[in-house]
Amino acid sequence: MRPLLTALLLLLAPDSSPGADATSSPPAATLSIAMAGDSTMASVLKAPADRPNLAGWGQCLQACLPAHCRVTNLARSGASSKSFRDLGLWQRVLDCKAQWVIIQFGHNDQPGKGPARQTDASGSYRDNLRRFITEARAQGSKPILVTSVARRTFDSQGKLQDSLAPYAEATRIVAKETQVPLIDLHRMSLELFTQLGPQQSNRFGPADSDRTHFSREGAKEIAQLVSRQLLPILSAP
Repeated sequence: MRPLLTALLLLLAPDSSPGADATSSPPAATLSIAMAGDSTMASVLKAPADRPNLAGWGQCLQACLPAHCRVTNLARSGASSKSFRDLGLWQRVLDCKAQWVIIQFGHNDQPGKGPARQTDASGSYRDNLRRFITEARAQGSKPILVTSVARRTFDSQGKLQDSLAPYAEATRIVAKETQVPLIDLHRMSLELFTQLGPQQSNRFGPADSDRTHFSREGAKEIAQLVSRQLLPILSAP
C-alpha cells in the first residue's frame, strides 16, 4: 500500500523541472526575412585592399534584430531593379519563401549606368517595384520597400547634395498605391548626414573618396536606422 501511495503523490506533485514555470513564454517562432538590393545593402565577403572596412548595411541587420529573426541577404553589388531580375537574383529571393522581403534599389537605376541597369524613375523603375511586390505576395511573402540610402556628397558650401530624390519619391508612391510598408531610409539618412556634415560623415565611408558605400561603422549605423522602423512592421498583426 505504501509504495502505491508514494507513486500517486509523485504523479500529483507539481513539476519542478527547469522551464516548467507556467508563467514563462514559449520561444518565438522563427521569422524569415530575405533582402533584395544593391551594394549599399549587400554583404561584403572579401573587402578590396583599398577599402578594407567596406560593408553593406544589410549584413549588419541581423545583429539589430531579435534572435528569432533570420535574415538572408541576397543584395548584389552593382544591381539595379532591372538587372537584379535579369541576373536571376530575384528568383533566388522568391526561392527563399521568406515571410518578409525587404527591397531597396535606386543607386544603379540612375542615368549613366548603361542600358543593362538604367531605369526611368517615373516609369520602368516603378513598374519593376510593382512586379516585385506582386510576385512576392503571390507566394505568400510580405514585401517592404526601402527608399535609397543617401550619398554623402556635399558641395563647396557644405550642403548635402541629393541625386536620388526621384527614385526615393517613386518608391514612396509605389508603396502608397500598393499599400506596402515603407521604410524611408532616404529621408532618415539625409537628415543624419546633414546633421553630421562633410567631415563627421567621413567615418561612415570606407575611403575618403567613396561617398556611396559604407565602412563597418557606417553600415551598422544605417542598419540601426532601418531596424528601428522595421521592428514595428514585423510585430504588426
